[in-house]
Amino acid sequence: MQQTVQESLLALLPAANGRKILQGGGGGGGGGGRGNGGNERARGDILAGVVRLAFHDAGTFSTAAGNGGMDGCLLWEEADNGGLPDVRDLLAPVYEDYNTWMSLADFWALAGITMVEAAGGPTIPFQYGRVDAASCTTDAGRLPDAEQGHAHVLEVFSRMGLSVRDLVALMGAHTLGTPPQAVPSQSHWPVSLESE
Repeated sequence: MQQTVQESLLALLPAANGRKILQGGGGGGGGGGRGNGGNERARGDILAGVVRLAFHDAGTFSTAAGNGGMDGCLLWEEADNGGLPDVRDLLAPVYEDYNTWMSLADFWALAGITMVEAAGGPTIPFQYGRVDAASCTTDAGRLPDAEQGHAHVLEVFSRMGLSVRDLVALMGAHTLGTPPQAVPSQSHWPVSLESE
């Protein structure tokens, strides 16, 4: 069944037809831009958006509190989640086909894995069993704020139980697509680990 879900997710990529999913870079909803045209840019934006959605859900985990994490729940009004409602809406029709037997948290996790692999990344093992949260109340303010500098970003990733190597790998995801305009500042693309 995992393969069927992944095939449904991958079908979203050619369906872009030059349409940008995340409104960033030059604004508007058209294609164009860098690389080899609108379709590649739209493909990159979809890949990046889905990976970002998956991380923003998982990125609220706290080892100390034992909560947050991949639970199918995002605070859509938080500035760091800007642009992600568009990604959620893109994925929603696909999830409708599987929501009777798969949690939203599992679906978003598998969607992120699928897009990492579609972008040429490694094959990532997947297991079902995530439970959707009833509310997102524990998630507020748990994502890293790059404006606070490298020490803050390292502290947040440490809270999640991740190493500097993990952080560097995750920051590499920012090379996909274009940053959404809804993010308050573009100056943190990419985050520097250099001392300030």
